[in-house]
Amino acid sequence: MYGVRTTYIRTDNRIPDIRRNNSTFSKGRWNSEDRYKRAVVGLEEPFYFPHAREDMSITQREERDKLLNSRFQLDQVKVMRDQYRSRMFRPTGFRNATGNQTLRGKIVRKVMEQKLARENTVAAAVKDMLSDADVAGGLPTVSTNSR
Repeated sequence: MYGVRTTYIRTDNRIPDIRRNNSTFSKGRWNSEDRYKRAVVGLEEPFYFPHAREDMSITQREERDKLLNSRFQLDQVKVMRDQYRSRMFRPTGFRNATGNQTLRGKIVRKVMEQKLARENTVAAAVKDMLSDADVAGGLPTVSTNSR
Protein backbone atom coordinates (compact mmCIF):
# COMPACT_ATOMS: atom_id res chain seq x y z
CA MET A 1 0.00 0.00 0.00
CA TYR A 2 2.74 2.47 0.92
CA GLY A 3 5.43 0.92 -1.29
CA VAL A 4 7.42 -0.46 1.66
CA ARG A 5 9.59 -3.51 1.09
CA THR A 6 9.29 -6.30 3.65
CA THR A 7 11.65 -9.07 4.65
CA TYR A 8 9.15 -11.39 6.40
CA ILE A 9 5.56 -11.69 7.60
CA ARG A 10 4.62 -13.77 10.62
CA THR A 11 1.05 -14.29 11.78
CA ASP A 12 -0.18 -15.51 15.16
CA ASN A 13 -3.55 -16.76 16.37
CA ARG A 14 -3.84 -16.79 20.15
CA ILE A 15 -6.50 -19.15 21.45
CA PRO A 16 -7.25 -18.95 25.19
CA ASP A 17 -7.36 -21.92 27.52
CA ILE A 18 -10.58 -23.86 28.01
CA ARG A 19 -12.19 -22.86 31.30
CA ARG A 20 -15.23 -23.92 33.23
CA ASN A 21 -18.06 -21.42 33.76
CA ASN A 22 -18.80 -21.45 37.51
CA SER A 23 -22.49 -20.64 37.18
CA THR A 24 -23.42 -23.22 34.52
CA PHE A 25 -20.50 -25.64 34.94
CA SER A 26 -20.02 -25.71 31.16
CA LYS A 27 -16.64 -25.54 29.47
CA GLY A 28 -15.53 -23.03 26.87
CA ARG A 29 -13.37 -20.04 25.94
CA TRP A 30 -15.22 -16.95 27.22
CA ASN A 31 -12.56 -14.34 27.73
CA SER A 32 -12.38 -12.52 24.42
CA GLU A 33 -9.48 -10.35 25.61
CA ASP A 34 -7.31 -13.48 25.62
CA ARG A 35 -8.15 -14.22 21.98
CA TYR A 36 -6.39 -12.25 19.27
CA LYS A 37 -4.84 -12.38 15.81
CA ARG A 38 -1.74 -10.44 14.88
CA ALA A 39 0.68 -10.05 12.02
CA VAL A 40 4.32 -9.12 12.55
CA VAL A 41 5.99 -7.60 9.49
CA GLY A 42 9.75 -7.13 9.09
CA LEU A 43 10.71 -4.00 7.13
CA GLU A 44 13.92 -3.29 5.27
CA GLU A 45 13.78 0.40 6.22
CA PRO A 46 11.97 2.16 9.08
CA PHE A 47 8.42 3.22 8.19
CA TYR A 48 7.23 6.78 8.70
CA PHE A 49 3.59 7.70 8.11
CA PRO A 50 3.57 9.95 5.02
CA HIS A 51 1.27 12.73 6.33
CA ALA A 52 2.46 13.13 9.91
CA ARG A 53 1.43 16.51 11.33
CA GLU A 54 4.84 17.02 12.91
CA ASP A 55 6.53 16.86 9.49
CA MET A 56 4.27 19.49 7.87
CA SER A 57 5.02 23.18 7.52
CA ILE A 58 2.87 25.71 9.36
CA THR A 59 0.77 26.54 6.28
CA GLN A 60 0.21 22.85 5.55
CA ARG A 61 -0.87 22.29 9.16
CA GLU A 62 -3.36 25.17 8.99
CA GLU A 63 -4.78 23.88 5.69
CA ARG A 64 -5.09 20.38 7.13
CA ASP A 65 -6.80 21.70 10.28
CA LYS A 66 -9.25 23.72 8.14
CA LEU A 67 -10.00 20.66 6.02
CA LEU A 68 -10.59 18.44 9.06
CA ASN A 69 -12.73 21.12 10.69
CA SER A 70 -14.85 21.57 7.56
CA ARG A 71 -15.38 17.83 7.17
CA PHE A 72 -15.80 16.74 10.78
CA GLN A 73 -16.76 20.01 12.61
CA LEU A 74 -14.03 19.50 15.20
CA ASP A 75 -14.56 22.94 16.77
CA GLN A 76 -18.29 22.35 17.23
CA VAL A 77 -17.65 18.89 18.66
CA LYS A 78 -15.19 20.37 21.14
CA VAL A 79 -17.70 23.04 22.22
CA MET A 80 -20.44 20.42 22.59
CA ARG A 81 -18.12 18.17 24.60
CA ASP A 82 -17.21 21.06 26.92
CA GLN A 83 -20.89 21.94 27.40
CA TYR A 84 -21.71 18.31 28.16
CA ARG A 85 -18.91 18.06 30.70
CA SER A 86 -19.87 21.31 32.40
CA ARG A 87 -23.50 20.17 32.55
CA MET A 88 -22.77 16.66 33.82
CA PHE A 89 -19.85 17.21 36.15
CA ARG A 90 -20.62 20.57 37.77
CA PRO A 91 -20.71 20.59 41.58
CA THR A 92 -24.09 20.23 43.26
CA GLY A 93 -23.91 23.72 44.79
CA PHE A 94 -23.77 25.11 41.27
CA ARG A 95 -27.38 24.07 40.61
CA ASN A 96 -29.82 26.96 40.29
CA ALA A 97 -27.14 29.56 40.95
CA THR A 98 -28.74 31.70 38.25
CA GLY A 99 -31.68 32.61 40.50
CA ASN A 100 -34.15 29.93 39.51
CA GLN A 101 -36.15 29.16 42.64
CA THR A 102 -36.90 25.51 42.03
CA LEU A 103 -35.29 23.89 45.06
CA ARG A 104 -37.45 23.59 48.18
CA GLY A 105 -34.86 25.21 50.43
CA LYS A 106 -34.56 28.21 48.15
CA ILE A 107 -38.35 28.55 47.93
CA VAL A 108 -38.71 28.49 51.74
CA ARG A 109 -35.87 31.00 52.12
CA LYS A 110 -37.49 33.36 49.61
CA VAL A 111 -40.91 33.08 51.35
CA MET A 112 -39.32 33.81 54.75
CA GLU A 113 -37.48 36.84 53.34
CA GLN A 114 -40.74 38.21 51.92
CA LYS A 115 -42.56 37.55 55.21
CA LEU A 116 -39.83 39.32 57.20
CA ALA A 117 -39.91 42.29 54.83
CA ARG A 118 -43.72 42.49 55.15
CA GLU A 119 -43.53 42.33 58.98
CA ASN A 120 -40.86 45.04 59.04
CA THR A 121 -43.03 47.26 56.82
CA VAL A 122 -46.07 46.76 59.10
CA ALA A 123 -43.98 47.39 62.24
CA ALA A 124 -42.60 50.61 60.76
CA ALA A 125 -46.12 51.77 59.81
CA VAL A 126 -47.44 51.03 63.34
CA LYS A 127 -44.50 52.87 64.90
CA ASP A 128 -45.20 55.90 62.69
CA MET A 129 -48.90 55.78 63.62
CA LEU A 130 -48.15 55.60 67.34
CA SER A 131 -45.63 58.42 67.14
CA ASP A 132 -48.29 60.65 65.56
CA ALA A 133 -50.23 62.09 68.57
CA ASP A 134 -53.49 62.69 66.69
CA VAL A 135 -53.75 59.10 65.49
CA ALA A 136 -52.53 57.60 68.78
CA GLY A 137 -55.23 59.44 70.75
CA GLY A 138 -58.00 58.01 68.54
CA LEU A 139 -56.90 54.38 68.76
CA PRO A 140 -58.83 52.07 71.06
CA THR A 141 -56.87 50.66 73.94
CA VAL A 142 -57.11 47.15 75.29
CA SER A 143 -56.55 46.47 78.91
CA THR A 144 -53.98 43.82 79.66
CA ASN A 145 -55.13 43.30 83.22
CA SER A 146 -57.51 40.38 83.37
CA ARG A 147 -59.84 40.39 86.39
